[in-house]
Amino acid sequence: MELVYVNMNGNHFKMWGFDMFSNTVTGECNVVSYWGRIGVSMSKLQKKTKTFKTYADAYDYAWAKMRKKQDKGYWTMPNSQYFDVINMEKPLFQLVNLINCYREKNTIDILIEVNA
Repeated sequence: MELVYVNMNGNHFKMWGFDMFSNTVTGECNVVSYWGRIGVSMSKLQKKTKTFKTYADAYDYAWAKMRKKQDKGYWTMPNSQYFDVINMEKPLFQLVNLINCYREKNTIDILIEVNA
């Protein structure tokens, strides 16, 4: 997935993301969700895999999960930037500052859409 969802509202300090993998032979599609505390490496995140008979079913499941996260106050940032900071072992405050930049950008984008 190109985005991760993060939530630092209140006492939350959580992240969530997913990847989808299609089997070209069977047509089945796996959705691998991962979640945990902000700043935890991919190898230490909790993961769950769900298998669907079609890509469309997997996509519908993932879309519903994304909407649920947004409804709970999560916002997005690029997956690559999030994990680059973690993989380069930068201090956690740098990741938090980057997350806050994306939070502000998301807020501005929403205001622009509402006023358009």
